[in-house]
Amino acid sequence: MHRSHLRRWFRLLLVLLILTTIGVSIAVSGLLVYIGTLPPIEALENYSPPQITRVLDRTGEIEIATFKRENRAVVPLNDIPELLVKAFLAIEDDRFYEHFGIDFKAVVRSALTNLKRGRIVQGASTIELQLPRNIHVTSYKRTLKRKLRDVVLALQIEKRYSKDQILEFYLNQVYLGSGAYGVKAAAKTYFGKDDLRELTVAESAMLAGLARAPSLDSPLRSPDRALQRCSLVLNRMYETGVIDQDALEKALREPPQVRPPRVEYNRFPYFVEYMKSWLAQEPDFDYDSLQSRGYVIRSTLDTSMSTICQEELCTGLREAELKWQERKVLRLSEEGNAADPPQPGQLRLAEIKAVTSDSLTVRLAGYTATIALPKRLPYYQPEKILVPGNLIDVRVTTVTQAAASFEGEMFDREPVQGAAVVLDAKTGEVLALTGGYDFWDSASNGQWNRAVQAERQSGSCFKPFVYALALEAGLTPATVFDDRPVKFGNGYAPQNYERAFFGPTPLVVALQHSRNVVTVLLYEQLIGHFGARTARDRLLAFDIGAGPSWQIPTHDLSVALGSAAIAPLSMAAAYIPFLNHGVALKPTCVQEVADSDSSLKRFRAAEKVVLSESAAQRMIYMLRSAVLYGTGAPIARYFENVRQHERDRVIPAMAGKTGTTNDCTDAWFTGFTPELIVAVYVGFDSPRTLGPQMTGSYVAAPIWCRIVDRILRTRKTWVASFDLPEDIEITSPTGPTAAQQPPLATSIAPAGLPTEAVPPAPSITEW
Repeated sequence: MHRSHLRRWFRLLLVLLILTTIGVSIAVSGLLVYIGTLPPIEALENYSPPQITRVLDRTGEIEIATFKRENRAVVPLNDIPELLVKAFLAIEDDRFYEHFGIDFKAVVRSALTNLKRGRIVQGASTIELQLPRNIHVTSYKRTLKRKLRDVVLALQIEKRYSKDQILEFYLNQVYLGSGAYGVKAAAKTYFGKDDLRELTVAESAMLAGLARAPSLDSPLRSPDRALQRCSLVLNRMYETGVIDQDALEKALREPPQVRPPRVEYNRFPYFVEYMKSWLAQEPDFDYDSLQSRGYVIRSTLDTSMSTICQEELCTGLREAELKWQERKVLRLSEEGNAADPPQPGQLRLAEIKAVTSDSLTVRLAGYTATIALPKRLPYYQPEKILVPGNLIDVRVTTVTQAAASFEGEMFDREPVQGAAVVLDAKTGEVLALTGGYDFWDSASNGQWNRAVQAERQSGSCFKPFVYALALEAGLTPATVFDDRPVKFGNGYAPQNYERAFFGPTPLVVALQHSRNVVTVLLYEQLIGHFGARTARDRLLAFDIGAGPSWQIPTHDLSVALGSAAIAPLSMAAAYIPFLNHGVALKPTCVQEVADSDSSLKRFRAAEKVVLSESAAQRMIYMLRSAVLYGTGAPIARYFENVRQHERDRVIPAMAGKTGTTNDCTDAWFTGFTPELIVAVYVGFDSPRTLGPQMTGSYVAAPIWCRIVDRILRTRKTWVASFDLPEDIEITSPTGPTAAQQPPLATSIAPAGLPTEAVPPAPSITEW
């Protein structure tokens, strides 16, 4: 060849070499830059996947709820049965312990198979290649860029972690369908098994088979595909020596029995949702961490008491609905307009004449109307309410006098509702809390937790705080007030429930029978003694942060009768100082929280002193008298009847106070034994009358009795009596004898409140 041609070829080769070198350099530089943009593989080591938080009852033995963002429970490799591990390896990566992250033998094998079939039927993905996608480091799109990322990350994973570490990451991250991440969550979802060691050979194979296409192969959506895939895995397990011929044949004969995942609602949802919001307000927790950190929360909830509360509240609300219906006859007579023709805009009681599936025919003072029924009736027992002859509230819209007819609509929109709370008087722990008839009934505003969120006037349930303040001011249960007609400067003239006045009345008797006039006169004198602001602040001391803050006006005398709006939990908590030697406890609903590192955070109730011990003891005496001889007498009668039928049963002493607001809109009973405080509230969500004589003793007290009676049956022994000094004895039905009474007066004393030996205001420690 001519030398000039050689020179030309040499130059061409040199140029190609230079271009190749530059190209390779650019490619390597680009690859290095690209690798630099990848997420650091340390993310695996530091990756904290969302885990399920478990909520337990107070014993730590019963799971009552879970919080989760993803259905995942991380489990160490040592706790995953070898059979399950090998099932995954058999179908996903049988040479896992032999390759270095990329299995070239599998690549060649799959390429030949796919070429022979003319389509992609087999892959060569290793567990290291799958792992980044399982923790969302890369996308699932089939692109060259993604494949390159996976290869680079797989090599990094292989270099940094041991095979066992990689396998543990994978088995806890892999998505296996139906919301289950990782093998433990999947075992629970498909087979209802918490212990992985209980999985059969076939169940292990079915779980392993889900890794490829969890949605397509789901035994819940495609049972046949799932069984085919399970059979494939079983055969691979046999081919790789994981199981023998007998185990294979048995597994094929006995396919897995899949249990569809139950729609699991949290047990005791009113308590659980309250507990979640309570815990989220603590400095170390928030809503996100509660759903992702895998905490184990030991709550204060007693499952037996909570079940009793929910059942008896529901029973009581159904009974209250029937009582409300019965009282309409009395309401009609009290309103005195039954014979008046209807007028547009009026709310009237009409008689039901006929009932169809979608309407009522009603008659009102000779006028007839057809009233449409809503698709969902606002009653627990509509078959007992919508009955010909019963009365129903209707709102009149138009009237046609010539035809003696009118048009209108049914006024009822919601059923009567309520709440019940049980507290441990010595620890402040919430043992039971239910905030309505049915948490899951959205049509009846079910998820509104009335135990915590329903701020309602408490009526006479509030009066004990006023009387406690009087005892702190130096008065005694025997101090006498004159129950008489009185009108204050602003025109306010309190009336007793009985619409009568009873003359000279000791304070203990006034509290027993909920005498409004005496209570208002007492509060007026307390304002004069302490000053309006101090008197109000001393009442606010009983508000210990168990709900929305109490709003008590400074100069409003009706406050003494329970005009302030208070939630049932807050009311129950405010009674704690009476039983706890004058010390208030802020209710707690969590005993301890353990995180994934097994570190514990324990909780105890914050305290503050609101009463002297002497005043607290005398309040027990007065509230005990209210149950024995006053408006709370239905409580005493109920348990006296229990004693007569169960003579060998010891029933603890009880005390408490009824509460009834104006027009019988809300009905309460808050009471206690030496160990428990129980509050019950009944009323409509949109305030309206329950009907004449629908008082706390008639509506709420029966529910309270049944709750307490059943709770007392859960244990054989309870503290039987209150811890009271010997000089405090329960008053007789008529109060102290005349010889014991101080001189009668129209106020507390001729010169006002006593100033000698008045105890100082109790220290109030902020939380």
